Order: sequence, then C-alpha cells, then structure tokens
Amino acid sequence: MFVGLDWGGSSHAVCVVDTAGKTLEHFAVANDRDGLAELVARLRRQSPARRDADRHRAAQWTSR
Repeated sequence: MFVGLDWGGSSHAVCVVDTAGKTLEHFAVANDRDGLAELVARLRRQSPARRDADRHRAAQWTSR
C-alpha cells in the first residue's frame, strides 16, 4: 500500500494505491485538527490483511 499526499493550504488530497497501482481510496481532508484526525482514521481502516499482503509483495519485489 502506498499513500500519496498533495499538501495544500486549506485541504489535502490523498490517494491510496496498492502495490499493483490500483487506486484503493481517493479523498480530501481539511487542513485542521479534525481533517488530520480523519486522515489518520481512514488510513487505519485499510485492511491489515491488505497491508500485510502488499508489504509481502513489495518485499518480494525489492529482494530481486
């Protein structure tokens, strides 16, 4: 899983993709305490199994 952030003045665009490049989520959050809390919460909701599988695939790719 990879996360791209476009850090802006009033809001931040977020894109989450898997190791194959498939977009899992795309959203924006406000540049304030609540927006950053939402960002953290949404990233934490990503399936641990998905994160583990992506980490395993990435490790296989980088070990070549």
